[in-house]
Amino acid sequence: MRFLLGFFLCLSLFNSCDIIQSKSTLDENGKVENNIPSQPAYVNKIIPINDSLQFQQSYEELLQQIKKDKVELLKGVHQNRISMDSVEHYFLSMMRDSVFKYWYGTPWEFNGHTDEPRRGEVACGYFISTPLKHTGLNVNRFKLAQQGAANIMKSVCIGSTPFRTTSKDKLKAHLDQQAPEGLYIIGLSFHVGYILRERGKNYVVHSSYFSPTKVCKEHFDTSQALLTSEDFYLGKLSMNHQFLKKWLMGERVEIVK
Repeated sequence: MRFLLGFFLCLSLFNSCDIIQSKSTLDENGKVENNIPSQPAYVNKIIPINDSLQFQQSYEELLQQIKKDKVELLKGVHQNRISMDSVEHYFLSMMRDSVFKYWYGTPWEFNGHTDEPRRGEVACGYFISTPLKHTGLNVNRFKLAQQGAANIMKSVCIGSTPFRTTSKDKLKAHLDQQAPEGLYIIGLSFHVGYILRERGKNYVVHSSYFSPTKVCKEHFDTSQALLTSEDFYLGKLSMNHQFLKKWLMGERVEIVK
């Protein structure tokens, strides 16, 4: 409960909320980065990975905290104390500021299906299904990851009609008309990943089969995966309240085939 109270305080006072001082964290490529600005107080502290066992234990602690937070969020929603907009902010921050940072640097491999960040390899579809499964989405991560991008979106982006185009420029124009903060699933001709809107800028977060061939965060304009695709499907995730209710309540996600 203390974690959630701090989180919602930071939502209302985001620019002035207390921060934890951290000497090191992980950058988008999974490397230890020193002397960077501190993260908001509600963000799980990312540790250097000199000790892989400690790293995995830290990730498990994060997942246990998310599990507890979901219980409090669901209770608050049922009691009309917490809005779905607040759940949306929680989900986005949790994925962007904590979960993704553990997965950055995990090597890509076409058949990779590791269940642990930084141990083994992960294919693009499994980078969609596994973090969502870990954070409490009731889904078969194997079956979801094995679907095409369009069916992954139909399965997960519930109640939301995906935006589809054959033009990267039109995709960018569409994104730039959306809220400045948000998380989406992006389906390409032969690839799938996340689109992160952060402070009005667009990024691709995915297990990339192009260099650096690992889970990374890339600028939208320079991502090779986007540049080489002829089809673009975009589905809402963090702002999709129907999806968030399934995530909160643990309702089974049916796989569209």
